[in-house]
Amino acid sequence: MPPMRRVSELLRRGGRLVARSGRFGALALFAAFISILFAFALLSCSRMENDEFRLYDRDYSLSELQMIEKSSFMPLNHIDYDGIVPNGEISENYKSTVENFSGMVYRLLAQDGQFSMKSGENFAFSPLGLYELLAICALGVEDGEALAALDSALGMTRQERNADFIKSCKNDFISNEHGTLQMYNASFLTNSFRANQTYVDELTAHYAECYQMDFTNEDDIGQLLSWIGQRVREEGFLTAEDLGLPNEETAACLFSTLYFSNKWLNAFSSSDSFKDSFAGRSGKAEFMRHSYLGEAHDCGRYVTCYDYYRNGMKVKYFICKEDEDDLLSVLEGANLLHDDPDKAMARDQDGEWSELVINLSVPKFKAESKVDFIPVLEKMGLARLFDAGANSFGRIFTGLPDGARTHLTVVKQKNKISFDEDGTTIRTVTWSQMDGAASPGNMKTVNIKLDSPFLYIIYDANDLPLLIGSVVNP
Repeated sequence: MPPMRRVSELLRRGGRLVARSGRFGALALFAAFISILFAFALLSCSRMENDEFRLYDRDYSLSELQMIEKSSFMPLNHIDYDGIVPNGEISENYKSTVENFSGMVYRLLAQDGQFSMKSGENFAFSPLGLYELLAICALGVEDGEALAALDSALGMTRQERNADFIKSCKNDFISNEHGTLQMYNASFLTNSFRANQTYVDELTAHYAECYQMDFTNEDDIGQLLSWIGQRVREEGFLTAEDLGLPNEETAACLFSTLYFSNKWLNAFSSSDSFKDSFAGRSGKAEFMRHSYLGEAHDCGRYVTCYDYYRNGMKVKYFICKEDEDDLLSVLEGANLLHDDPDKAMARDQDGEWSELVINLSVPKFKAESKVDFIPVLEKMGLARLFDAGANSFGRIFTGLPDGARTHLTVVKQKNKISFDEDGTTIRTVTWSQMDGAASPGNMKTVNIKLDSPFLYIIYDANDLPLLIGSVVNP
């Protein structure tokens, strides 16, 4: 029976009950009232089955309410990190390209005075973090002149570096009992404009996450900061003040993060640690010491040697033979990322390789540094990316209003690093904004003690430089 006929029939029955009730009228009226309520309940149930635009009550959990309140922060893609597996060797061309880029950035930072061993402060930067950030930035560049400048600075075109870039992302995503190396890339876009789906798809193909958000909303900014903290495993690593947020003019923030925590291949023993002086510093530094088979080079006024982590990674040290020498001056013009085989220490009289035992003493230290790359990038020919009138990043959004332009305003990096007996831990965030058992017998041996300012380079298993740093104050 249709709902309205059902209500009419129930009302008629209620009327008959009232007519027959006599002195029990009150009871009859009550029964009629219940009948009417029941009728409306039936009608309501019928409408629930057919009406999708009803207003109704529902209980929500606190987490559901928080998601609703923060709905302006939304993912635009999904990266299956669980499905990432190493994807083969990186080409030699890509390795040499990243090496050349890293050496250029190091030299320009030294010229700019940011990488200085005279400041009394330890310093470090991630060349691979900056390279990956600029490669992700290039995906959003539409302006031909700006893209040509970026390709020139990065040493190859977007198409040429594409396959090796993706391999590098996969190879540098490791976590096991020996240690962890994880690099994440992401693009956070304003929800004031419509994201270009082609750009989002290319980010996904390059293992870069993409989100939209409101850069003036405190909850959205909090989620962005939380994303950074999770990626480097330290909450509060960056603050809203570091990013200059909230800011209604921010159109996008791009990030490349690096978390590295790996154990030594040949463990240091805490019982072998000792305190000794470090050149130019008052007080004693705490040194850790171990011996291992390795590689060292005598380069005249300075010496280099390698030490090794598990998972195929390594660190290279540079130190002057004389404490009075300024290491950066001594290294000026040298190719830090290339070893001259003729300078290897482990050579016999016939020039053949022989194994070398290295007795290494290295100070335990921690360092934290911030880097501003804009002066360096401008010297590398990338000034157009910072030109407010150029609209270099036209591939990021679609349907921009007349006069709207996107350009870089910030390219910075923050680094934290620690060396101790257990291994090395690195936390790095690079961001841009738009408005890293000896065999028996007689063995050649060298004693190397890093007791004066030294330089180091940490490599991933692909021999790509994750971090270049200096220690002047352990």
